[in-house]
Amino acid sequence: MEALQNDKVRNRKNISRKDGEGRGAMESTSFKDLHESIGFGILVKVPPSYVYKNGRLVCRAWRDLISRDDFIVQNFMETKAELLVGGPTSRRNGFFEVKLMEVEGALQPDCKLRDCGPCRMGRARSSCYGLLLLNHPKDEGLLQAMNLITTVGLTLPKCPSGCRHKACGSALGFDPNKKEYKVIHMYADSFGFEIFNLAGPPDAACMENNSRALGRIAGEAL
Repeated sequence: MEALQNDKVRNRKNISRKDGEGRGAMESTSFKDLHESIGFGILVKVPPSYVYKNGRLVCRAWRDLISRDDFIVQNFMETKAELLVGGPTSRRNGFFEVKLMEVEGALQPDCKLRDCGPCRMGRARSSCYGLLLLNHPKDEGLLQAMNLITTVGLTLPKCPSGCRHKACGSALGFDPNKKEYKVIHMYADSFGFEIFNLAGPPDAACMENNSRALGRIAGEAL
């Protein structure tokens, strides 16, 4: 009888020891222990603005994952349609009241309006895959490229033609083969045009000093 009781005690200790080891293994499980497809499927559903600001600071595995081209493209496709509504607060100060309108549903849209507060932003000229082309708020002779998700922007150098961009046409474009953003500038008299690369080699036209910085902006736009 005593031998049987001793066996039961040993079995209980072994079971409790195994349970403790199992709990310890579960507690020590980290992101790197998950299959890559599982981590990808979870993080790709997170809004791009949160991923950019917080996700890449968690660990190197997260940073490497969310920096991949396929993740950036898929994460961008998960975003909801939104409209940026802006109106000038005054004719003199150049500030705009900016509101973000979230549109949910195709047949019966449910719109939610969020007030983003006043900001100094130039006149919008064009948009493409998350990048926005603006006139400089203080000098309309300059153009700015801005990423609305990361709020990173950069002023483009002056055009060789010396155009003041008041009556001309300017638009953003994207080359999927080279993965480059371009600004197409058409003269006001409709005779001639200029094309500038926003991401490319250091000797890209009119981008000697800013090609790398603009490349970072373009790479984070998708």
